[in-house]
Amino acid sequence: MRGLAHRPWGDALAYRALLNHWGIAFVDVPRAWPEQELVQRVRALTMIAPVAMAVSPETPRDMLLDAGAFNIVCREAPVGEIEARIRADIRWLRNRVPGTLPDRGTVLRAIPQDRKVRIQKSQALLLDILLGSRGPFCCHDIRWLLGGPSGMLSLPALRGRLLRMEPVLAQHGYTLSKSHNWGRDIYELVPSAGASTPSLRSVHSSEPGSHGAKAA
Repeated sequence: MRGLAHRPWGDALAYRALLNHWGIAFVDVPRAWPEQELVQRVRALTMIAPVAMAVSPETPRDMLLDAGAFNIVCREAPVGEIEARIRADIRWLRNRVPGTLPDRGTVLRAIPQDRKVRIQKSQALLLDILLGSRGPFCCHDIRWLLGGPSGMLSLPALRGRLLRMEPVLAQHGYTLSKSHNWGRDIYELVPSAGASTPSLRSVHSSEPGSHGAKAA
């Protein structure tokens, strides 16, 4: 389809483009897919971009809309119709009032080069994802986002990545607040409030719904 860059799920270049250009994430689901997994993937992808989808006729659409997709088309529709709908979505996105998001580039450039913590490309991408979060997020969402076509990132791998991000976040004046609720890790990026050595804080919560994040 003209004007679309085809990338597999989890592709770093695709995520970078979505983060930098307010692009639309158009998810093509070529066959019947486990419903709950589709819901989880939609919730994950909405962390970085508006999500539209093309699905088979038998795929329930209400659950995907509830998960955050803003438009869903049938894969069996004529290609010209699908292209027209995508163009209409892009026009709508360009005309909408931008949300309030941190300026991802400014935060990094404000630090003198000789004082920067050296980070890898994958860490830079994760930093942008964290800076773009608008509130608490569930570990399941970011595990699906950072996973691949075959499944989500393991929980130990996610925890390891976030721990390695601590000095980078501290340098930019942030820390990750972490709570554990009903078998899920819930994270929120918060200002470090001038702390000299901000770290990953752990808080244990027992009441359902207290974290305010979407369940995956």
